[in-house]
Amino acid sequence: MNKFLVIFCLFTTKCISQKENSVLSLNTPYKNNSDYTEVIKCIDSYFNNKIQNKSWKQNWSSKDTVNNFIDIEIVSLQNSEYYQDYFYYKPTLIFIDEFEGLTRVKVAFMSIKSEFTGIYNFYLEKDEHSKQFKILSSLRANTLKWNKKTIDKIHYISAPNIQVDTLEILEMRQKIESFNIWFGIQLNNFDYYVCNNFKEIQEIRGFDYHLTFFDRNEDASITDVHNKRIFAGNKRFSYPHELIHLYTSQKYLKKYHSFWDEGIATFLGGSLGKPLEWHLSNLNAEIKSQSIDFQNLLDLQNHTPIKKTTNVDYAIAGLLCKKIYEKHGILGIDKVLNSGQEDEYIYRIIEKLLLVKKENMNDYIKKELSFYK
Repeated sequence: MNKFLVIFCLFTTKCISQKENSVLSLNTPYKNNSDYTEVIKCIDSYFNNKIQNKSWKQNWSSKDTVNNFIDIEIVSLQNSEYYQDYFYYKPTLIFIDEFEGLTRVKVAFMSIKSEFTGIYNFYLEKDEHSKQFKILSSLRANTLKWNKKTIDKIHYISAPNIQVDTLEILEMRQKIESFNIWFGIQLNNFDYYVCNNFKEIQEIRGFDYHLTFFDRNEDASITDVHNKRIFAGNKRFSYPHELIHLYTSQKYLKKYHSFWDEGIATFLGGSLGKPLEWHLSNLNAEIKSQSIDFQNLLDLQNHTPIKKTTNVDYAIAGLLCKKIYEKHGILGIDKVLNSGQEDEYIYRIIEKLLLVKKENMNDYIKKELSFYK
């Protein structure tokens, strides 16, 4: 996105909303503009219902089921009880145009602290029965012309320029069979989007711009566990790391901290196409030239990736999962993933299963890393 658009969005987010009880702000050309009254009413109603925790299904097209149009990114942007919350991002309608026969509404988000985080596209069409505008899934609208193939209840949706790789699909099938046994559950019937890069993932989900465009590896991938969707950003039809997130969310029902979720995914499925051991070796080589403090585990997520390929927090969480599995087997992993979401529980379960206290964490991890040459 060019600098003009960023500055434009920053400026328009200062606009006053069209009415006092409205959540949505309007860019100047759309204030008191009768041509777009119905469109604005639909989007404004959606945000008002969201912010007040009321039913917003009425704003969505019947073509989309409830589970299909919940996008974890857009939900997090508008998740706030009060407008003054630090993490609340004020929506501002900045542009309306046409796209593939639909009305496209671009909405920018800025926090109360003037932090610009993204521009999201809403797609609307008039309902044939009510004659009112309804919102459609941005993901579906953006992938109408993508290739679609269903194999063993996995729905592959791939970018038009990406050729289907049958060997990778076979590898994915074998991984699922293996993980079904490992976790003791059956996983099937999910969507798998094959994209060229991470930027394209966010674009098909509806974003013209998102702050993660800058802090993610180009090949990064994500999983939407709420809707059972994997988004692979490396053109691959097999991505074990993201697959693990579907298993953990299904079996452990979010009774775990995200630190452990990434840890078990890296332990069993690697990261960015490389196994855990490769990342540990990469990290061990790095700490010989720079000092990394491993005592505060949650601080590791803010560390710059090693050579743009090794996320330090993923690698260390994967190492700890590996040590717990070696000592306690699958029962140890069950305890980890049932240990709760609070930060302090991370150290509590490590001390219980590995007999390592927080104050000794740095020495313990550096010693374990030394075995990976």
